[in-house]
Amino acid sequence: ISDCEGNYLNLSTYEIEIPDLPLIGDIMINELLYDPYTSGSEFIEFYNKSSKSLNLTNCTLRTLDENAEVLREMSIKELLEIKPFEFLVFAKDSNNIINFYPKSRQEAIIQNSKLPPFNNNSGRIQFVDSSENLLDDFTYNDDMHNILLENHKGVSLERISYDVNSSYSENWTSASHNSGFASPGFQNSQFQNNGLNHGELNIYPTMISPDGDGFKDHMIISINNNDPTLSALIEIYDINGRKIREIAHNSNLGARNEFIWDGFDEQGSKVGIGN
Repeated sequence: ISDCEGNYLNLSTYEIEIPDLPLIGDIMINELLYDPYTSGSEFIEFYNKSSKSLNLTNCTLRTLDENAEVLREMSIKELLEIKPFEFLVFAKDSNNIINFYPKSRQEAIIQNSKLPPFNNNSGRIQFVDSSENLLDDFTYNDDMHNILLENHKGVSLERISYDVNSSYSENWTSASHNSGFASPGFQNSQFQNNGLNHGELNIYPTMISPDGDGFKDHMIISINNNDPTLSALIEIYDINGRKIREIAHNSNLGARNEFIWDGFDEQGSKVGIGN
């Protein structure tokens, strides 16, 4: 390429990309801090599960009450793009998040003063596109935290698996102590890749260590199924053959199914490390 005087431009390579509008399943709520430290700031994190860049302009984040009535909402008016397999965090005060959680990925945090406040104890959050199509719907409460924590102030709730619906409470738990009790802008401390291969049944990990450190705290039982008439009964037994927990009781199976065990028995006691 040259100008009118015949001067050639320096050879450069530029990447030009037109982001797509998000579809259901492309983007999901991945982490939530709804009960921050005193003088701390709340945050919510999203993850782009898709292999395409997504344009979040004109999407809306809202909170709802117990009657599904809208309490507060924040519409994204500026041009905002999230890259494939990346994280994006909204907070009212980004510096506050970085101060309390030094491991935060600063470039992933978007400061927005209109972020709706999240109720302590329990609440419901929706994320919709510009046409009001529901992209994600998350209902949270204190019981989703690790029961070993005496105090969860300043501790975020993290999604465990990207393949399990946000509405499944067992797919959420407290961020680990090793992560500083939150992981804004990077992979969750409690994330588990189920290692699912083609086949009928997969258990990952095969050994569980439910001590809240973010390493093998949960077990994911994955079932691939091509028979819509099948249901699942999943029970956990100890080495002596005693049943200690029922995970699923005659649950109807879809094509792909995941069940999560948090490492506790029916009485709410933590089990020991084992297979």
